[in-house]
Amino acid sequence: MGGIVLVLDTDDLPAGDRIAAFEAVAAGEGGVSSVQEEEPEGTVWKRLELWHLGPLTLFHTQGTGMHISRSLRQARRDAMDTIAINIHRQGAGGFAWTDHRQRIGPNSATMQHMPAGYE
Repeated sequence: MGGIVLVLDTDDLPAGDRIAAFEAVAAGEGGVSSVQEEEPEGTVWKRLELWHLGPLTLFHTQGTGMHISRSLRQARRDAMDTIAINIHRQGAGGFAWTDHRQRIGPNSATMQHMPAGYE
């Protein structure tokens, strides 16, 4: 079993490099295809930690608000057939998967089949 690994903390980067750094890590580690930040670039903050537990990869992400998406076309290019379970601990948000749209609040959870795309 591996421990928790800090993959990215944008506080360590110049403000102008934070968004690109998070996009690169999100695409490489989680299959995210598009990230749109909700805050001005100079105030964006993200921290991403991973924990590999056998065949499972657990992500812990903290930071300023964002909109992430992965189109069905983008998702179908991925060879991995994975399921993601997200626990939304703070703030308000939304979730869309196929034709289902839902508002989510603190302490709620969502699940998506990654090859189907999401936002």
